[in-house]
Amino acid sequence: MQAAAKEAIHFDATPIDSPVRIEGEFVMRRPKRMRKGDIDIPHCNKPDLDNLIKSTQDAIVDAGILRDDCIVFSAVFTKRYANPEEAPHARIRLVVEDLDGLDKIKES
Repeated sequence: MQAAAKEAIHFDATPIDSPVRIEGEFVMRRPKRMRKGDIDIPHCNKPDLDNLIKSTQDAIVDAGILRDDCIVFSAVFTKRYANPEEAPHARIRLVVEDLDGLDKIKES
């Protein structure tokens, strides 16, 4: 997953060290039993959404994109079954907060 993260954003810089908001969607394999007319159906089975989020954040850190996942202050994710003719995939968006004019607070 970390190789996919690096390739997707062509990242070669210093890891991000500012507050980050992360958004994403996990599109899971569509069961054969599902009717073609069924679209945007929530995925309410394993793997659990919280496990997908954690493994995604870990991969982004391991890829050197984020310094640490503790800088993520907001996360909004969904998971659903793939629609007909759609391949399973994940779409992740990182939004770095602009800290211009703000004092950085370091916690011990």
